[in-house]
Amino acid sequence: MEGHFDCCGPLPMAGRVWKQNKILDLKGGLLLYYLHIPKSAGTSVRQLFQAVFRERLVEVYGDLSGVQYMPDSVLFGHFCFGAHNGLRDAAPSYMTLFRDPVERVISWYRHQLRDVNMRFYRDIRENGLSLGEIIERGLAHEVNNHSVRTICSDAVYEWQRNRSLRVVWTNSPPNELQRNGHAKLTGNKLYQYSSIRHLKLACERIRRFFCFVGVVERVDLLVNFLAEQTDKTPELKVPNENVAPNPDVQVDAQTVDLIKRANRLDYELFEMVQHGRIKCQSGC
Repeated sequence: MEGHFDCCGPLPMAGRVWKQNKILDLKGGLLLYYLHIPKSAGTSVRQLFQAVFRERLVEVYGDLSGVQYMPDSVLFGHFCFGAHNGLRDAAPSYMTLFRDPVERVISWYRHQLRDVNMRFYRDIRENGLSLGEIIERGLAHEVNNHSVRTICSDAVYEWQRNRSLRVVWTNSPPNELQRNGHAKLTGNKLYQYSSIRHLKLACERIRRFFCFVGVVERVDLLVNFLAEQTDKTPELKVPNENVAPNPDVQVDAQTVDLIKRANRLDYELFEMVQHGRIKCQSGC
C-alpha cells in the first residue's frame, strides 16, 4: 500500500539556530535520517543501508506514530525534513539522493499505472487520466518540486512517553503567503511550491544539516561515502530494485515541458548537487 505522507505544507517560519560543528560519525552514537524521495532509487538504497547499518536501520513509511528508535538509529523512509524536532535532536544529520525531475515524475506516473494500490491507478486505467492532467490540475505533490518540498516542509510532532512519534502535517498555506505571492493554490486546494524562497531554504538546510547529498546517476558516490565513514568495504553494491516492468509509457514533448515548468526548483537543486555547487556538512 502506498505510504501516506504529505509534503504540502507552507513555507515554515525561521526556527532556532542548530549546532553545526559536530563531528560526523556514522559508526554509531548519533541519529541519522535518510529522506527517501519517491522514485529516486530509495528502495535500492534501502537494501544498501540494511547491509551497512543492520539493526540500527529503522524504516519509516506511512504514519510515523509508533516509530521506535535508539540513540544511534538510522531513520530511513518517506518523511520530510524536521523529524529531528520531534526527537529533540539539536544536531541532526540528514542524507538523500536526488533524481532528474523528468525521469522521476515519469517513473512516478508509471508506478501509479502499474500498482493497483496507488491512489491514481483507477483514474488512469479507467478514465484515462494523463500525466499532463495531473500536473495541470495540481492533483499530486509528487509532480510539483517534490524534492524541494521534502526539505522545506516541516512536520509538527507530538512527543510521546513511549518514545514514539505522532505527526500532524500542515496542509493549507496561510493567507499572508498567498497575498505575498510565495505560493499559489490550484482549484483543489493542493499547495504548490513555486517560489525561489523555497529553493533558498532547501539549499540552506542542505548546507547546515546534511552529511551527504547526491544524485541517483552517481549513486556510487554514496557507496564510497558509506564505505569511508563506516569502515565497510568499497565493494558495497546497490541492488537494482523496484524497477517498473512497463517502461513504455508514452510522454510527448508537451508533457515533458509541463514537467520541467512544474519542477523548476527541483531542476535547479538537482543541477547544483550534480555539479557540486552546493556543499553539505561533510563537504560532499
